[in-house]
Amino acid sequence: MVRYQRERPGELVHIDIKKLAGIPDGGGWYAHGRGRAGPSQRVGYRYIHSALDDRTRAWHAEIHGDETAATAAGFLTGAGSSTEADGESTNEATPDPARESAMNTSTP
Repeated sequence: MVRYQRERPGELVHIDIKKLAGIPDGGGWYAHGRGRAGPSQRVGYRYIHSALDDRTRAWHAEIHGDETAATAAGFLTGAGSSTEADGESTNEATPDPARESAMNTSTP
C-alpha cells in the first residue's frame, strides 16, 4: 500500500455521502421494540455529506434530507467557502470509490 499526501491544503478533497435511518420522536426500536412503528412514525433517512482535506485533515459535514445532485452541489459550495475562509482553495475532489463503482456498474 502506498501512502500519498498532497503538498498544499485544498489540493485534494475526499467527498462522501452516508445514508442513515432517521429516528422518530420519542426513540426508535430499542426503546419501543422492533416492528412497532406505524406508518406515521416512519421518518425516512438522513444523509450526511462530508468532505475531508487530504493535507490538513480538516473536514466539513452537513446533514441533509436527500442525496440529489443539487443538494451535493450546494454542499460542495458550502464546504468550499468554509475552506476559502481559512485561506485554502480546492483544486480536486475525489468521490468515494465504492459509491462511484456502484453507480457505474450496468446490469445486463
